[in-house]
Amino acid sequence: MTFLVLMLIDMKQLMGLLGYPDFLFSKLQELFLAVHKIFLIQIPDKSIYSYLTTSVFSVIVFLCGNTLINYFKYNNQVEELKKILSSLIDNQVSSIQLIQYELIQIRLTYRIISRQQQAETEIKKNIVRNFWSKIARIKRTIVKVEKDNLYEKLLIDRKLLKAEPSIMVDDYFYTLRQLLINLETLVESDLPDSSKEKDFYSREVDLIYDILDRDITDLGVLMCQAEICKIVLLENKIFNIVWKENKENKKNKESLVNSFYKLISPNTSEFESPKREMIPPDYLEKIDNFINERCRKQKSKYCDFSELIQSTRTVILVIQHLTERLWFVQIPISTRANISRLPLPILENLSKALLYFNNLHDLENWLSTNQK
Repeated sequence: MTFLVLMLIDMKQLMGLLGYPDFLFSKLQELFLAVHKIFLIQIPDKSIYSYLTTSVFSVIVFLCGNTLINYFKYNNQVEELKKILSSLIDNQVSSIQLIQYELIQIRLTYRIISRQQQAETEIKKNIVRNFWSKIARIKRTIVKVEKDNLYEKLLIDRKLLKAEPSIMVDDYFYTLRQLLINLETLVESDLPDSSKEKDFYSREVDLIYDILDRDITDLGVLMCQAEICKIVLLENKIFNIVWKENKENKKNKESLVNSFYKLISPNTSEFESPKREMIPPDYLEKIDNFINERCRKQKSKYCDFSELIQSTRTVILVIQHLTERLWFVQIPISTRANISRLPLPILENLSKALLYFNNLHDLENWLSTNQK
């Protein structure tokens, strides 16, 4: 009906009402005259040009209106999907933090249990029971995360996401799946069984520590990935240009930088977790690049941030090269902790000196000499 009414209104009057300049009407008339000459259209009355222009303009308005409506509908669907994913990731972060905390407590408890004889007193028995209850809580949390993970069910809707959010979110959920598999293996196979107390004393302690440290560190990296996903999903570039950035995204950026800073800071004790030398190098670079691009303001609060990144890269490379140089001999946790705490200049010296090491004894001698 609107289309028919617009066709009956004189185009010049319509454009005047809409605030368009007069020269635009004359240009449109010239366009249709040119079309008339090309196709040799015989039009008896020139006044028909006005109605023809009106009808074409009406079609354009109709199509543009339809396009805008579809765009806003699509945009609303995308925003709803982003909110669902952000809420899902936020809930998972709480569970991930709980698992990481329990693993750190298990690591401390295991150190105490492994150094004592078979539990005879009530206090020692309580420590062992507490150990098993922590494992049970981790199992329940893993099951909860797997059950509440709706990401696979959003397969069709996920196609609405643009390239960057889609890549970030896919990477996070892939890492989460792999880590859940590792954690299930840890609690089901690697850690002692509750029915066999002697397992505490027969298993190699350093091996258990290594597994725990790796999973605790991977959980720390995963939490950084989760914060990146939330930032990308809640980010609205057009909104940020016109208005200021929303408070929730600022909070997420501060949380990301703070979590990553703790992750790359050297431990003061070998029993602290996570371990920066166990951070996967590719994730270290991805998170660092993202912070440099999106979180410069939050990063500027930490004056030694760049130095810590560089020393973490060097620590990771030194550990890798040492492992290869010593024919994949297991480097003790205390030795790795000493390397991780070295200042950057000494780390660079170690990266050159390790070419001449033949065994662990050479490494320990070098560390004892250069740490003083």
